[in-house]
Parts: sequence; structure tokens; C-alpha cells
Amino acid sequence: MSNEPTSKRLLAPSPASAEPAGGTRRALVGAALAGGVALLVLPVAFSDGRKLLEVVSSVRIEGLTAAVILTVLSYLAMSRSYQGIACAAGEDLPFRQWVRITLVSNTANYLVTTAGLSGFAVRMYLLSQKGVRAGQAVLISLVQTFLTNLTLLAFIVLGFATLVARHYLPEGTLVGVSAVLVMLT
Repeated sequence: MSNEPTSKRLLAPSPASAEPAGGTRRALVGAALAGGVALLVLPVAFSDGRKLLEVVSSVRIEGLTAAVILTVLSYLAMSRSYQGIACAAGEDLPFRQWVRITLVSNTANYLVTTAGLSGFAVRMYLLSQKGVRAGQAVLISLVQTFLTNLTLLAFIVLGFATLVARHYLPEGTLVGVSAVLVMLT
């Protein structure tokens, strides 16, 4: 029998039990990666190869490069926005941490689309790991969501106004959309 107190022996994990948890986690990550790769490869495998090559060869490299650069800048801007909101709420995390949190939570939103709740939950978890109180984390996320939705709404209204001003909408469509907008406000 060991000389250690009983409580210490009961709470300490045995070396044998620590390995299966790590192995299980690696297996889950491996399965998730394999599933993700399969989801990317399957559409290509079942598509018409000639048409796919035709489309790929028609992509302008300048346009693709610009899209990638603007995407990266968008994520960086959102990360900076989160950092500014958090700073105003009294939470100070480095910009690099906000980039990580933004990338991971947005990726969760894109992969598991549940009205943004998956990204919200991931963001809450990551912020709690950094010592941010739950109330502050919710405040930061809600303010960012409000600002994002307000910006999107402004773009929709400006786009609609542009269509109306340039007479791109037929009269019937204009009346129908106007009626819907009036009912929603």
C-alpha cells in the first residue's frame, strides 16, 4: 500500500488512463480532418473534369489575389474591432489573440450554421480560456454583432436606393419591395 493520502491517490490520474484520452482526441481530430478533406474533394471528384478545368483556367489571378488579400484584411479588421470593443469593456487581450479567436469562431459559424450560435459559443469558450468573465464576453460579442448587422443593413438600404435611383427595378418590383420594407419597419 502507498504512503500517499487516499484523496491524493484517488484524484491523481494514472499514467495508463491519461493515454486513451489523448488517443481519443487525436482520433476525433483525425476523423474531423478526414471528413473535411472528403467534403472538399467529393464535389471535385463528381464534377465534369473538362468544365472544371475550363472554369479554373478562366480565373484571373489578379482578381483571385485581390479577393484573398481583401479577405485577410477583413478578418484583421474584425479582429481589431473585437479588440477595441473589448478594450472599451475593460478587457485587454493582444491583437494576435483576437485574430485567433476571430478565425476560429467564424470558421465554426461557416461549418456549423446555427444562426451564429456555434461561433458565439466558440468565442465564449475561447474568451473564458483567456480569463474574460462571461458577462464581458457576451457584451463584446453582442456589440460586435450589432455593429456588423447595422453595417449590413446600411449596405442593403444603400444598394436598394442605388437600384431605385438608377431605375434598375421594374415598377412592379419596386412597389412590391417597398411594401415589404414598410411592413418590416
